[in-house]
Amino acid sequence: MAARIAQDPLEQRLRRGAPEFPLDPFDNVLVLRQPGWELQRTVAVTGQVRFPGRYAILNRDERLADILRRAGGVTPVAYVRGAQLFRAQGGLGRVGLDFERALRDPRYRDNVLLFAGDSVFVPEYQPTVKVEGAVSSPVTVAYVPNQSAGYYVDRAGGFARHADKGRTYIVQLSGAVMRRSATVEPGARVVVPEVPAGEEKTNWAGIIGAVATVLTSALTIILVVQRL
Repeated sequence: MAARIAQDPLEQRLRRGAPEFPLDPFDNVLVLRQPGWELQRTVAVTGQVRFPGRYAILNRDERLADILRRAGGVTPVAYVRGAQLFRAQGGLGRVGLDFERALRDPRYRDNVLLFAGDSVFVPEYQPTVKVEGAVSSPVTVAYVPNQSAGYYVDRAGGFARHADKGRTYIVQLSGAVMRRSATVEPGARVVVPEVPAGEEKTNWAGIIGAVATVLTSALTIILVVQRL
């Protein structure tokens, strides 16, 4: 039978659980990391929820719907469709998600996993739409259901002369950016960009009209001089 290898005296003391013991020269001390341990990860939940605050992520599978449920759910005046997720990780910023469907169907793709530093904001219902950019009178107007961007541009006095009409877009309250043909939702912004410098279309009609005016005036002057 092989002889048993004698244990190191330091190892013997450690196994006995001695709280304090002297170290000898050339001893090595190894502090093991607890398996599965990590710094607490939190998510901030604000706005129209019953219990706003900062919540710890309990497990790696925690999702958007889970954290809102732990916050007590939304209040009666909440506008869930306009809720926003801000993600600090990777500098992503605002992430456009369909909160309404994510809460209704936990298996939907927008019921995303949560990461440390995420923040969720649930706004109050806002029955207005802001029109900005190259319009005659940038203004905030009352929301009217089932209308596209064109309706709200008209309420702002129509397109300005330097408007790039084809690039008009909608920023929904949730952060989703959509084409001008989409239905505008409450709290959205309708943005009309200006024509980029160097891309202005030549106003041939205006130029021809101006030239015709100059020629007419010159001809009139010539006729007057001849009569004199």
